Amino acid sequence: MRSAGIAARWARLREIVSAQLVPALRDRLTRPAATATPQEPRTPSAVRREGARRRAQELPAWASRTQLMRVQAIRRDRGGRVPAPAEPRAAKRHGEVVRRTSAARDLPATVRLPRRINLATGAVVLGIALLVLPALLTQWTPGISSLPGLVPIAALPASQPEDGLVYDGLTPASRNSLCIGAYEINDSGGACSYGPDPAPPTFKVTQDVAPIAEGVPPLVEPVKDTRGVPDDADVVRDEGAVVPASTMPALVPDPASGDDTFTMGEDGVACEGDGYQGKRVQVIYAYPTDAVSRFSRYLPSIRRWAAEVDEIFSASAARTGGIRHVRYVTTPDCRVDVTEVQLPADRLDSFDVTLAGLRALGYDRTDRKYLIFADTNVYCGIGTIIRDSRADAGNLNNGGPSYARVDAGCWSAPMAAHQLVHTLGGVGDDAPNGSGLGHCVDDHDLMCYPDESGEEVRLDCESASGEALLDCGGDDYFNTDPEPGSYLTQNWNLANSEFLIREAAAAAEPAPQRPAEAVTPPRGNPSPSPRRSTAPTTSPTPAPASPTPTSGEDDPEDPEDPEDTGDGDQPQAGGRGAGAPASPSPSVTASAVSPTPSRPSLPSPPPADPGLASEPPIGAPPPPGFLKIRDTTSTSTRVSWNAATDAVHYTVTVNGQIIGVTAATRARIIGLTPGTEYSIQVLTNDGERFTDALAAKTSPAARPIMDGWFQLNNALTGGAAHLYGARSNESTPIVVQRAEGVTQQQWSLRRVGDAFQLISRVTGKCVVPLDGEVAAGVPLVQVTCKEAADEQHWVVLPTANGFTLRAAGANLVAGLGEQRYGGARVLSLQTPEGLLHQSWTALPG
Repeated sequence: MRSAGIAARWARLREIVSAQLVPALRDRLTRPAATATPQEPRTPSAVRREGARRRAQELPAWASRTQLMRVQAIRRDRGGRVPAPAEPRAAKRHGEVVRRTSAARDLPATVRLPRRINLATGAVVLGIALLVLPALLTQWTPGISSLPGLVPIAALPASQPEDGLVYDGLTPASRNSLCIGAYEINDSGGACSYGPDPAPPTFKVTQDVAPIAEGVPPLVEPVKDTRGVPDDADVVRDEGAVVPASTMPALVPDPASGDDTFTMGEDGVACEGDGYQGKRVQVIYAYPTDAVSRFSRYLPSIRRWAAEVDEIFSASAARTGGIRHVRYVTTPDCRVDVTEVQLPADRLDSFDVTLAGLRALGYDRTDRKYLIFADTNVYCGIGTIIRDSRADAGNLNNGGPSYARVDAGCWSAPMAAHQLVHTLGGVGDDAPNGSGLGHCVDDHDLMCYPDESGEEVRLDCESASGEALLDCGGDDYFNTDPEPGSYLTQNWNLANSEFLIREAAAAAEPAPQRPAEAVTPPRGNPSPSPRRSTAPTTSPTPAPASPTPTSGEDDPEDPEDPEDTGDGDQPQAGGRGAGAPASPSPSVTASAVSPTPSRPSLPSPPPADPGLASEPPIGAPPPPGFLKIRDTTSTSTRVSWNAATDAVHYTVTVNGQIIGVTAATRARIIGLTPGTEYSIQVLTNDGERFTDALAAKTSPAARPIMDGWFQLNNALTGGAAHLYGARSNESTPIVVQRAEGVTQQQWSLRRVGDAFQLISRVTGKCVVPLDGEVAAGVPLVQVTCKEAADEQHWVVLPTANGFTLRAAGANLVAGLGEQRYGGARVLSLQTPEGLLHQSWTALPG
């Protein structure tokens, strides 16, 4: 309706221009010019006007005074004649004002006509610009290319807190804003939103939704641990390494087997790749500082709701014969990775400050959509939108960051999916059944309801089960196989979103085709896909891979690569006790490190073969497989290869030594030595050569920077020292989690005499052993910084692999302990034993 009204006004304007402006200009141009009456120059002013008249007849009307003077100078140089005044120029008498008038005013008719033509031409160009410029702007501005009828929202509606309709932090977008027709989120850099969605009849914003799954045991605060130091093999087992050995490197395969695009985990979510790289939906549990975290109680429920969201997309895709799953950030054991985040108390009062709080913590990646379960009772649900209707992959909805928030009174799969669809680009304002405010009017549909647009919702899809599915008609915003020439082939179709997993037809298994009538709203644990990752029950014993040292002429690490953690310490032959720290640099204080005897490594299964890759005979045909190596850092690299037609599993070798056996065709190799070149090859299950050997060269280890923020990365796993939950509480544990570059993973060294304090960027507090006890097995926590407190002092000892953090005045270093907090290992003071997880590198923050 609004589009039709605007179009009518433009048509009326064109009629006025054609009927009135153009005839007037034509009459002006064809009107006979009046004959100028010659005047006799009697005064100096008249003489000057006559000279100007003569010069103007030889130059365009737009020529400036400076240009006239230049012409005169050129004529003098060429011997040309400069017109002289009719009589000598009179001197200016005292008190006499000589009026300077424009020479163009006294031009004859033959000169004034071109000037009129120029004015008329300018008027015509201006009129054309007024007509064409808005259309050009809509074509050049992503998001409003096909929405010429958008009009600004007049004013904020009255808030209705009982229904979750709170408009604090939102401003109606102006006519010149990309958010026109919606709201701008205050202080968000131009982020847009359709505003909050009201609570459905079955929910009450002020009443928390009960958990739908049994919670996990509550967090237990870490204490002094006397169990000793874990082996490197125990640590890499947390990463999903297969058959971990007592020596490194180790193989960490992706969950999916063979050439499968993804695999389904036990929780009913799809796991693709390493669970972290690429465009993904990241689930966050956020709570305010003035409340107690309920993360343990609700974690299984949040994971189940996330799985049900995935089921909504999967079932909706199946209706049109496709396969779609939400590409979540997942854990190594194929579960939704839910991040716990503490925000200042006021950061959950409105959507704008929530976004500001999350961005301050570093949750603003361009390859992320953030699905936030906010433990508060302000909204039912609200999300950001991006106005872009282009059908190609360059659509801005294919990027981030975008944010979808669901509060505790509406925690559920349908509301989470509804807000996630908004962040993915649905429903377009110009969709055939769109309301103009991000919803649809052809029920039954998850995105359809009577919103503020006033559009009447009609019942086009009779199946009530459609309330839990997307795009009941398959013609507005989601269709895996739209009709050629239809709206979704020419406009944004979020089924093509790169935040969704889709499988090529050639590699896909038959998907169950369920009619819409048979689909019920997801509740509980959805049925997982029958495709699971398989692994061999037995495998040969990995033998240590001997690295080949190289010169220091390594390529620098790329800090922009999310997987390039820039970490790494040199693994020592035999595991423990094989390497002593190198001499400290002049900027740090060294102290003697007493050597400790090495302990026996973990037992391994009996070998099935010698563990050595045999050389192919001379003249042998090329291998059937091809190997790819990418994302090489100082301590790790990623490898992938094509699937063999008859292979059950693959054997990966490094420098001729077997490091692991897997059914996957994509994996990560960790525990490499910085500045070293390796030879990597893949064999099939019978030990035959499947790929050629390729070389991978790790980059040098990175040292910490002074007077700046850096990410403290573990040399073994690549994980980062992480202030748990970004909490401001005293004695919050320091754990190791996947390196993400967020603020709670950034630290700084502040010099205190001959030592340093290790300071958290998010809180400004210092890392210290619990209760100030400098002893083995004591966990590391944060406390308020005190320069005089010796227990807060650390010595940085450089090694060939990076550096160690040693407690000042004691022979104890920071490493990964046996205790866990929120599923992550807690850092603790340990006796130095030459283990990789006791070494660190620093990536600038």
